[in-house]
Amino acid sequence: MKKRQLSIELFTHLAGDMSPIKGMWMGVSMASPVVHFQIGGKDADKLRGFYQGVFGWNIDAPTPIGAIQTQAGVGINGGLHQVDENQSSYLAVYVAVADIVHAVEQAEAHGGTIIVAPTDVDGVGAFAMVQDPEGNCIGMWHNPDL
Repeated sequence: MKKRQLSIELFTHLAGDMSPIKGMWMGVSMASPVVHFQIGGKDADKLRGFYQGVFGWNIDAPTPIGAIQTQAGVGINGGLHQVDENQSSYLAVYVAVADIVHAVEQAEAHGGTIIVAPTDVDGVGAFAMVQDPEGNCIGMWHNPDL
Protein backbone atom coordinates (compact mmCIF):
# COMPACT_ATOMS: atom_id res chain seq x y z
CA MET A 1 0.00 0.00 0.00
CA LYS A 2 1.33 3.47 -0.82
CA LYS A 3 2.02 6.17 1.79
CA ARG A 4 -0.78 8.37 0.38
CA GLN A 5 -3.38 5.62 0.75
CA LEU A 6 -2.18 4.76 4.25
CA SER A 7 -2.38 8.39 5.32
CA ILE A 8 -5.90 8.75 3.95
CA GLU A 9 -7.01 5.68 5.89
CA LEU A 10 -5.31 6.94 9.04
CA PHE A 11 -6.89 10.38 8.90
CA THR A 12 -10.29 8.89 8.12
CA HIS A 13 -9.86 6.71 11.24
CA LEU A 14 -8.51 9.43 13.53
CA ALA A 15 -10.32 12.55 12.35
CA GLY A 16 -13.60 11.56 13.95
CA ASP A 17 -13.01 13.38 17.23
CA MET A 18 -11.21 16.63 16.60
CA SER A 19 -13.10 18.32 19.46
CA PRO A 20 -10.04 18.72 21.72
CA ILE A 21 -8.22 20.54 18.93
CA LYS A 22 -11.29 22.57 18.01
CA GLY A 23 -11.66 23.53 21.67
CA MET A 24 -8.09 24.80 21.77
CA TRP A 25 -8.72 27.05 18.79
CA MET A 26 -12.09 28.50 19.76
CA GLY A 27 -11.56 32.10 20.76
CA VAL A 28 -7.78 31.70 20.77
CA SER A 29 -5.38 32.67 18.05
CA MET A 30 -2.92 29.79 17.64
CA ALA A 31 -0.15 29.54 15.10
CA SER A 32 -0.21 26.10 13.43
CA PRO A 33 -0.09 23.60 16.31
CA VAL A 34 1.19 20.05 15.80
CA VAL A 35 -1.97 17.92 15.71
CA HIS A 36 -0.82 14.41 14.82
CA PHE A 37 2.26 12.26 14.37
CA GLN A 38 2.85 9.12 12.37
CA ILE A 39 5.57 6.46 12.46
CA GLY A 40 6.26 4.14 9.54
CA GLY A 41 8.80 1.36 9.45
CA LYS A 42 9.79 -1.91 7.80
CA ASP A 43 8.88 -3.96 10.93
CA ALA A 44 5.72 -2.41 12.38
CA ASP A 45 5.36 -5.15 15.03
CA LYS A 46 8.85 -4.42 16.35
CA LEU A 47 8.16 -0.68 16.37
CA ARG A 48 4.86 -1.30 18.15
CA GLY A 49 6.66 -3.26 20.88
CA PHE A 50 9.33 -0.55 21.16
CA TYR A 51 6.91 2.35 21.63
CA GLN A 52 4.63 0.37 23.94
CA GLY A 53 7.59 -0.75 26.04
CA VAL A 54 9.40 2.59 26.20
CA PHE A 55 6.47 4.99 26.55
CA GLY A 56 3.54 2.78 27.62
CA TRP A 57 1.43 3.82 24.62
CA ASN A 58 -1.54 1.70 23.52
CA ILE A 59 -1.04 0.90 19.84
CA ASP A 60 -3.53 -1.04 17.75
CA ALA A 61 -2.16 -3.73 15.46
CA PRO A 62 -1.23 -2.11 12.14
CA THR A 63 -4.00 -3.26 9.79
CA PRO A 64 -2.72 -1.35 7.85
CA ILE A 65 -2.33 1.47 10.38
CA GLY A 66 -2.42 1.14 14.15
CA ALA A 67 -3.78 4.11 16.07
CA ILE A 68 -1.46 5.30 18.84
CA GLN A 69 -3.13 6.45 22.04
CA THR A 70 -0.50 8.08 24.24
CA GLN A 71 -2.88 8.22 27.23
CA ALA A 72 -1.06 11.31 28.43
CA GLY A 73 -4.13 13.48 28.93
CA VAL A 74 -2.31 16.25 27.05
CA GLY A 75 -0.64 16.39 23.68
CA ILE A 76 -1.56 14.43 20.59
CA ASN A 77 -2.04 10.87 19.46
CA GLY A 78 -0.73 9.27 16.30
CA GLY A 79 -0.51 6.25 14.05
CA LEU A 80 1.93 3.46 13.18
CA HIS A 81 2.07 1.43 10.00
CA GLN A 82 4.31 -0.90 8.09
CA VAL A 83 5.88 0.60 4.99
CA ASP A 84 6.34 -1.48 1.86
CA GLU A 85 9.67 -2.39 0.27
CA ASN A 86 9.67 0.81 -1.82
CA GLN A 87 9.29 3.18 1.13
CA SER A 88 11.76 4.36 3.73
CA SER A 89 11.05 4.28 7.44
CA TYR A 90 9.97 7.68 8.71
CA LEU A 91 8.59 9.76 11.54
CA ALA A 92 6.32 12.64 10.60
CA VAL A 93 4.50 15.29 12.57
CA TYR A 94 1.42 16.92 11.11
CA VAL A 95 0.94 20.64 11.56
CA ALA A 96 -2.53 22.21 11.39
CA VAL A 97 -2.75 24.89 8.71
CA ALA A 98 -5.54 27.26 7.75
CA ASP A 99 -4.86 27.05 3.99
CA ILE A 100 -3.17 23.83 2.91
CA VAL A 101 -2.52 24.92 -0.69
CA HIS A 102 -0.84 28.13 0.49
CA ALA A 103 1.19 26.25 3.12
CA VAL A 104 2.50 23.80 0.50
CA GLU A 105 3.34 26.67 -1.83
CA GLN A 106 5.23 28.38 1.01
CA ALA A 107 7.13 25.17 1.79
CA GLU A 108 8.22 24.89 -1.82
CA ALA A 109 9.14 28.58 -1.98
CA HIS A 110 11.36 28.12 1.07
CA GLY A 111 13.31 25.20 -0.40
CA GLY A 112 11.02 22.30 0.51
CA THR A 113 9.98 19.42 -1.72
CA ILE A 114 6.39 18.21 -2.14
CA ILE A 115 6.03 14.53 -1.26
CA VAL A 116 2.21 14.37 -1.37
CA ALA A 117 0.25 17.28 -2.84
CA PRO A 118 -2.83 18.49 -0.93
CA THR A 119 -5.18 15.52 -0.84
CA ASP A 120 -8.81 15.37 0.32
CA VAL A 121 -9.51 12.82 3.04
CA ASP A 122 -13.09 11.70 2.47
CA GLY A 123 -14.56 15.08 3.37
CA VAL A 124 -13.03 15.29 6.88
CA GLY A 125 -10.13 17.48 5.82
CA ALA A 126 -7.05 17.45 3.66
CA PHE A 127 -3.42 16.53 4.16
CA ALA A 128 -0.13 17.11 2.37
CA MET A 129 3.43 16.01 3.04
CA VAL A 130 6.60 17.93 2.27
CA GLN A 131 10.29 17.57 2.95
CA ASP A 132 12.20 20.47 4.46
CA PRO A 133 15.51 21.51 2.83
CA GLU A 134 17.33 18.89 4.96
CA GLY A 135 14.99 16.06 3.92
CA ASN A 136 12.85 15.87 7.08
CA CYS A 137 9.23 14.86 6.43
CA ILE A 138 6.54 17.30 7.62
CA GLY A 139 2.82 16.61 7.26
CA MET A 140 0.19 19.31 7.01
CA TRP A 141 -3.45 18.92 8.01
CA HIS A 142 -6.40 21.17 7.24
CA ASN A 143 -9.71 20.59 8.96
CA PRO A 144 -12.37 22.79 7.34
CA ASP A 145 -14.45 22.76 10.55
CA LEU A 146 -11.78 24.53 12.63
